[in-house]
Amino acid sequence: MFRLKVEPDTPETKLYENADYDTFWQGVQQRKLDELEQALVRRMLHLPARRLLEVGCGYGRLLETYLAGAAEVVLLDSSQSLLQQAQARSAGRALCLACDLHRLPFPDGVFDQVMMVRVFHHLPDSRRALSELGRVLGGGGHLLFSYCNKKNLERVLRWLVGRNPYPPFAPEPAWVWNLFYMHHPRQVAAELHQTGFELQQVCGAGVVDKLAGLLGRRGARLPPGVSLAAPLGRLALAPWIFCDARRRDPAGLPPGAAGAAAEGPVAALMCCPVCRSRLEHLADGCRCPDCGRLYPRQDGVYNFL
Repeated sequence: MFRLKVEPDTPETKLYENADYDTFWQGVQQRKLDELEQALVRRMLHLPARRLLEVGCGYGRLLETYLAGAAEVVLLDSSQSLLQQAQARSAGRALCLACDLHRLPFPDGVFDQVMMVRVFHHLPDSRRALSELGRVLGGGGHLLFSYCNKKNLERVLRWLVGRNPYPPFAPEPAWVWNLFYMHHPRQVAAELHQTGFELQQVCGAGVVDKLAGLLGRRGARLPPGVSLAAPLGRLALAPWIFCDARRRDPAGLPPGAAGAAAEGPVAALMCCPVCRSRLEHLADGCRCPDCGRLYPRQDGVYNFL
């Protein structure tokens, strides 16, 4: 079975470099979870989309859920090796970037859809990340993301018998290995409101797959649990919570006006993440005409790290 090797001095941007995700998503439990997550993304995305950004795309596992419904797709990750796999899986349809989530190389209001699955638990400053995602979303745009729920039923039961050191009802995040964060639903809802989002719907995941794993081969016959996702999300009992949040319209602007000036292909709109100047496109990457920074392109992936 695939195991993520985490060393104390591993930079956050290198956590998943060369990770073997083809192996990770094998096995009854992982396949069942993947089946549910694919179904939830299809159900909760708002397609068709003009421009869709997936943050933490990995090797492109979720591409098939939205690629046909988005006119332009941007894939973002910190791992060059995974991005190269994603670029190949998209058959060249996607613009692939290795960059910092907190400094996206795009002007305001460019996207109408942003999705971020299995990334929130890596964010030490989730409010800052939500603020940056809100910046690149146009008014009325939607953010679909998932987070690790510290108040899930298993964590509550473990706490009641003294086997969980983190009080599941306390709103502040809890951490595992100093790298993976669990969040309370109330805290996530508050951060969404503070960063200009309105929570539209929630669904839960991570329950049926565990049962399937316990049953072994017989578990493969279980349904993925789509019908349970909505109540598990509302009750906040599932280990993973999927959220659909709508970006509130900026003050004084009609819906969609925030990104109205961002015309043309999304690749042509890329800007320097440091000084926000529009980039010049070169044969092997991009250059900022104001600060002189170079951002190379290799094997179809732009590197802004």
